[in-house]
Amino acid sequence: MKKKKKSEGFDWSKRKRLSGSEKVRLGLFVVLALAAFFYLATSTFNNWIKAGSIIVLLSGSGMIIQRLARIEGYYGLLILRGTRGFGAMEYFSKHFGKTARDLADFGLSLSFGALYSYWLFGRTSKKKFFAHLIALGAFFLILQTGIALQFGEIAPAVFLLNMSFGLLALGTQSLLFQGARILTSPESAAGVTLIVPGVTVPWEGIIAIIIAAGVHEIAHGILCRVEKLEVKNSGAIFLGVLPIGAFVEPNEEKMKRIDVHKKRRILVAGTTSNFFLFLIFTLLTQIVAFGLIGMTNHIQVVGVAEEGSAFGILEENEVIVAIQGIPVKSSNELVNEVQKFEAGAFVPLTTNLGEKHVRLMEGKKMGIFLQDAPSPSNAFVFGLLMFVFIVFNLTALINFALAVINILPIFLTDGYRMVYEESRIAFPSPGDQKAQRIAVAVGIISVLLLLINFIPSFR
Repeated sequence: MKKKKKSEGFDWSKRKRLSGSEKVRLGLFVVLALAAFFYLATSTFNNWIKAGSIIVLLSGSGMIIQRLARIEGYYGLLILRGTRGFGAMEYFSKHFGKTARDLADFGLSLSFGALYSYWLFGRTSKKKFFAHLIALGAFFLILQTGIALQFGEIAPAVFLLNMSFGLLALGTQSLLFQGARILTSPESAAGVTLIVPGVTVPWEGIIAIIIAAGVHEIAHGILCRVEKLEVKNSGAIFLGVLPIGAFVEPNEEKMKRIDVHKKRRILVAGTTSNFFLFLIFTLLTQIVAFGLIGMTNHIQVVGVAEEGSAFGILEENEVIVAIQGIPVKSSNELVNEVQKFEAGAFVPLTTNLGEKHVRLMEGKKMGIFLQDAPSPSNAFVFGLLMFVFIVFNLTALINFALAVINILPIFLTDGYRMVYEESRIAFPSPGDQKAQRIAVAVGIISVLLLLINFIPSFR
């Protein structure tokens, strides 16, 4: 009977259990570190000072936690390894192996577009290629239509680019276009931001991150098992007290020797799972939204912008009952009625404080923030549904963001590994030196684009 190999880099068999007093010290320190983190994150310090202080705090607290908890760590990065999720991986690989392979194949087409899909499947399985092509067209057409409805722009060239190169093109062009705006216009918003629950996203984002990261890594594990590749362990990564990722660790030596298409499926599995979670939670969000709308019976003003035309006319907590004598019970109904007026016109509003007339600004806005509110008898159920709505909505958005970012060839992402693996095939060389140079060059360019998109966060 063969003995199991120990995880490289950390001998868990020698890790002693913490005593009660050690657990108390660890718990108190984590609480203090969290309090310090959120104090800095929500402070009014200069952004450069804030960013530097947070990095020092997270790195320092990570090194202290490593000593207190006696866990694996590297300069503040904490790595928690284990075998959690192995049961789920084994179950799905056993009962849904073919489905997992088919979804991973579609994930390859989705991630890198129709041209890559034709190269992989067009010559050997035309049925699969055309099925992928139809699905890609439907998705990117819906996406392009949504963008057109929001911004009033229809760009056939962008649609064709996304169709040709998939999520890779979508993410790259977003970074390029926003990066160009940032460099030419000082007032441009950041193209990317860190997802920090309670700071950059609501607290409910913690649930969304756990779902997105957990399913992403389990999907990698499932494809490993489907393709008969050993999974050594799985775990989570923290920078100090901040969770920043999860991982599944396959046997890398065996992975180097498996068939290249099996390797592609394993690498793209995480992005594929995030994309389908995005679709599922988008649908669930819409279902809950309809439930919320059905429970609302009045619109409450929760804020008025000082630069808005409604400033000094409408008040916070004022309830809007009708527009031009037409009753409205939700913010959607109000927006639809407002769209019937031209910019510059005065909109007659009936509120609980009487008749008000507000001039429409450019873009048909009034500078007010609204909230759909239920009757008092439905307040508890409405609040519960609102919580579910926020969780579902954040889960959809974070899964889509993770799917796109993960396929970009940024160092440590699956997209970067895909570039390396395909370069090995396209440009064979001793020791795969050409593939390494190509991957590193593409990785550096991607990181620079990412950093440019971060610039406004430090102004």
